[in-house]
Amino acid sequence: MIGIVALAGGAQGSPIVYVFVFSFPLIAFACVFIHEAGHAIAGLATGGRVTSFLVVPFEIRFRPTSFRLRGKAESGDIGGKVKLDYAGLPRSRRSIFIMVGGGPAANLLVGIPLLFWVAHSSASGLAQGIAASVSWASIAMGLGNLCPYRRGRHATDGLQLWLLARTRDLSESPASPKSAE
Repeated sequence: MIGIVALAGGAQGSPIVYVFVFSFPLIAFACVFIHEAGHAIAGLATGGRVTSFLVVPFEIRFRPTSFRLRGKAESGDIGGKVKLDYAGLPRSRRSIFIMVGGGPAANLLVGIPLLFWVAHSSASGLAQGIAASVSWASIAMGLGNLCPYRRGRHATDGLQLWLLARTRDLSESPASPKSAE
């Protein structure tokens, strides 16, 4: 995507095109990290405890006295996931809504101000180009995750929010308050 944008901008043959193309995996990783961090922060704010933080290919597992980082990529992992433990806490539609919406909100809260910075910055071409790529990718990820659809077992945040708003019984929500992902 970034390479196509750079080529369309008339930078054929320029080394900057290759920087954008090869930086795409790092930009995607950063956007997924921002998204999952949004879920984790929102979960912590609503009383949950983060037990696992996965951004493919890395996973951090939190235990009461330590944490462990390991490489992990299983089939079906499409980017990232946060597992929260709400054990012993009463079910709250509001806390689930906040936790699920935290991911897209984080993408938008990072992407939009970064885009304004890029527009008004006097930074160098490379720094400005990478910041613009991160901002557009983060905005796209945030808005894309708000679209309500299901892909296999995976329900987007938008679908989870939609179902949460439509159901009366919280046990029917795909965002389980006991172990939310």
